[in-house]
Amino acid sequence: MARPTKPDNVKLSKTARFRVTDAEFLKLEELAKSEGLSLADFCRSRLMGAKPRSRKATPERLALITALGTLGNVRADINQLLKDRHAHRFTKPQDVKAVFRAIEKIADQIQTDLSNGSH
Repeated sequence: MARPTKPDNVKLSKTARFRVTDAEFLKLEELAKSEGLSLADFCRSRLMGAKPRSRKATPERLALITALGTLGNVRADINQLLKDRHAHRFTKPQDVKAVFRAIEKIADQIQTDLSNGSH
């Protein structure tokens, strides 16, 4: 399924170019980086007062995002293993549910931390 087309009023279809000195360019890059923004988003937010489309993840936030992805992979692997074992009656269903509740609790905490922007 293809990605939906954005409405014309949100498409970034035009390019604005302007010249700066080496020192000005370095300053712009430094300011953008300090705010966790791309150079384009930084300039757009300063010139237009627009809210930045996205901020670059801090190392801590990136670690949480990576951990959440890894946790999802682990959960899928455990699910597959337990399905195989359950078919042979080696695992009690309540034990499987307990493992998944623990994983979901960790995932929920990571998602809460990410949503609150605390990292």
